[in-house]
Amino acid sequence: MVKKLTILILLTLIFPTKILLAQEKDEDIFLSEDFFTAPSQKNNSHKINDPFEKTNRKIFAFNETVDIYLFRPVAKTYKKILPSKIKSSIRNFSTNIAQPVTIVNSLLQGKFNNALKSSSSFLINTTIGIGGIINFASKKNITPNKEDFGQTLASYNIKNGPYLVIPFFGPSTLRDASGLLIDNSLDPTSLNLLKVGGKRNLTNGNLRLTHRSLSAIDSRSQLIEIIDDLRETSFDFYTTAKSSYIQNRNNKINQ
Repeated sequence: MVKKLTILILLTLIFPTKILLAQEKDEDIFLSEDFFTAPSQKNNSHKINDPFEKTNRKIFAFNETVDIYLFRPVAKTYKKILPSKIKSSIRNFSTNIAQPVTIVNSLLQGKFNNALKSSSSFLINTTIGIGGIINFASKKNITPNKEDFGQTLASYNIKNGPYLVIPFFGPSTLRDASGLLIDNSLDPTSLNLLKVGGKRNLTNGNLRLTHRSLSAIDSRSQLIEIIDDLRETSFDFYTTAKSSYIQNRNNKINQ
């Protein structure tokens, strides 16, 4: 057990999928369960602004190869060998550490009730919940909606812009990709892009790398069956992924 876990941690250090662009998920771009929800029949994918489709398809194929031969096997190993309580703690910690991003974006969007919920959740889970590994806030029915800077830009009527597929990250748009950079600078485990409290990074590099990698692997492990099914049933997985991403982002923005 210890040997297998050690190997898994080493793999996360070798393949830090979600931090190569210095940003889920947002922990949720490529690894979001919402993203992999099948698109509605009413969705017209041909209306999506995709001027870089030729390049996007090449990047999409690259991401697929990396996922199939590396990330998926690592996620399956993680799912198999780690006890559910440990996986739950990793999930809770990742959710909690992202709350400051939600707080700021909720305030920018005028969603003050959600900002209050997110602040309360962060305070409760960081203290009583031992740094967030225990989600006490949810037991008190304090469940804020996750907000990101892409949503904030949309609230100010900034359009999606061209559809993009980012290496290792997956589906995005020009607006959402720009939002990732801002969200990352607000993340407590970020590279301290805004130089908050000085020029030094806020956390140790190896610790930050391990946390984000484990978070990505945990998210991927929850989607193994969903993604496998879509790969098998989709006539064109690229188009399915594109339609799903745009539709679910629009649903999230309009909620």
